[in-house]
Amino acid sequence: MARARTHLVVLGATGFTGRFVVEEVVRKLPALQAAVPGFTWAVAGRSRASLEGIVAAIRKTAPDAKALPAIVEADVKNVESLKHMAQGTHLVLNCVGPYALLGEPVVQAVIEASEALSKEGQAPVDYADLTGEPGFIELMVLKYYDRALAAGCTLVHAAAFDSVPADMGVLFAREALQKRGATPASIEIFVTVHTKDGQRMGGNYGTYASAINGFATRAQLSKTRKQLYGPKLPKTTPVAKQRGLGVGLPRRKGRFGVLWAEEVKSYLVPFFFADPAVIRLSQSLAQLQADQAGGALPESVQIVAWMQLPSLYVLFLAAVLMTFFGLFASSARGRQVLQAHPKLFSGGIFSFEGPTQAQIEATSFETTMVARGHSKSLLNGAKQGSGIGTDVTATIKIKGVEPGYRATPALFVAVARTMLAERSKVNKGVLVPGAALANTRLIEDLNEDGRVTFSVQE
Repeated sequence: MARARTHLVVLGATGFTGRFVVEEVVRKLPALQAAVPGFTWAVAGRSRASLEGIVAAIRKTAPDAKALPAIVEADVKNVESLKHMAQGTHLVLNCVGPYALLGEPVVQAVIEASEALSKEGQAPVDYADLTGEPGFIELMVLKYYDRALAAGCTLVHAAAFDSVPADMGVLFAREALQKRGATPASIEIFVTVHTKDGQRMGGNYGTYASAINGFATRAQLSKTRKQLYGPKLPKTTPVAKQRGLGVGLPRRKGRFGVLWAEEVKSYLVPFFFADPAVIRLSQSLAQLQADQAGGALPESVQIVAWMQLPSLYVLFLAAVLMTFFGLFASSARGRQVLQAHPKLFSGGIFSFEGPTQAQIEATSFETTMVARGHSKSLLNGAKQGSGIGTDVTATIKIKGVEPGYRATPALFVAVARTMLAERSKVNKGVLVPGAALANTRLIEDLNEDGRVTFSVQE
């Protein structure tokens, strides 16, 4: 007899980010119900009383009984509770971080639940999370990819602002070049955040704590990569580099001694968050999938990512903050100091209270991708090792609402809808967005929603 299972469960529903995800599920209920017949869902966490409070709040805005979630008590420190939760749903949306500290038990529970469900002749349970921690993501791929693939389940890490716009954007940009008859060689990424009405960007402490942990685990990440790339995952190289050709990335010239990009009229610093690592991993996973399926290898690209800064003052402030953050994050005592003073070490961006509603409403993001490639005629006529540069360019714009608490839940629930409604098109294993969702309508659905959009500018 088949188990009674909800379509999705939001784990960590009572947390700061989890509440935004729950609100987004409620907002998108008509779309979820249309895409997934008989849609049901649940909220999960440690405190039943807190979960009941969430359901009571939903009842006030969505009195239809079909809209109300079930309640599941689950604790990341109680493995049996996680297995019970996972076996009772089709998709776990994990909002509990920092993931490097709290994420692996949930991953294990999902895979073990899938293995148990498979023995019962039932569909496995899938998983998505909000992590922006490369160390955690790559370790999970290393440890669990094969088991997840064998169990027939999909686990998608970085399924929100980290790193859906960037990872899916690379696929979108690569396709734009291919439509112009070019072989992709490189994509240069510029990311900026806009604010208005005198407001400044704000962030929640949980995001800040994840960044501290990311710095603290750099040594472990290095060890993981030595075991992951080469021994397990193929290293990807663009066709242009294989043939000794140029990939088209310009040498950024200094302005007043710092990097400047005329294309976006901004000073630049290297993008030090998760996106470049996720894109690199995504390309390797896509090649592994092609190898396993015996299909054509995807065309990889060389990636460079920048953060845009509007002035020398902001650049100087960012450099000072990053220097002190890196120094303090290198020791246990230093990390305690960072954790105790988020506002001081983030220039007022992160706090225990999180951003105000005014800050959220006044903030948006914009990503510019400059994709470069070689036309067929140029590639066919180029001599091996000639170093000849690219001759085809496509500029992509990805625009969206405030990243952390508007775009993140919108992207996360859009990924959930895609994983449920288009499961046959979703790749299996422990993956990241591009490797998992390349064959789905996710970008089209996001463009129709309008809060995060992808477009070709030229």
